[in-house]
Amino acid sequence: MSYQICIKTIMDTSDPNIVFDEEGISDYYHNFQKNILPLWHTDERGHTELMKCAEKIKAEGKGKDFDCIIGISGGWIVLISPM
Repeated sequence: MSYQICIKTIMDTSDPNIVFDEEGISDYYHNFQKNILPLWHTDERGHTELMKCAEKIKAEGKGKDFDCIIGISGGWIVLISPM
């Protein structure tokens, strides 16, 4: 496959799984527009949902060795850290 970069993002053929449509737009862009953006609330609603999620994680981790949650690209990771 020859080198190509998405016309909407910085994604390119360094990802061997990327697929482009006839306009040069990657499947990652289309996925974001269709599946992520409609659920991405950066207002008070999103803050409330995030805090609810954080409280659930705290409650489920109470009494366990985990005491740190770090958001990273692609999801969440829970780090083990002595208390």
